[in-house]
Amino acid sequence: MERTIDALGAGDVLLIAEWDRATRSMMDGIGIIHHVADRSATVKVLDKPWLDLTTPVGKGVLAFLSALAEVEWERITRRASEGLPAEAGSLI
Repeated sequence: MERTIDALGAGDVLLIAEWDRATRSMMDGIGIIHHVADRSATVKVLDKPWLDLTTPVGKGVLAFLSALAEVEWERITRRASEGLPAEAGSLI
């Protein structure tokens, strides 16, 4: 995604289908927002059309959603790693 953001120019819009698939942590999400803003471009998240990322509140909401995505990712990876030994044991 970094190369895509680097190619953005002033007034361009980065379209992202699903925010939680674009980022896995709150810091990563904030980094994307800032990197795009540094290019004088904006972000539009297609699965959240109500989210206005031209305002500080909209950017804050997106940072919060990034934090939720991080929690979800940690939960998924924990469950997957817990399930691997159980699955391996059931195959024996």
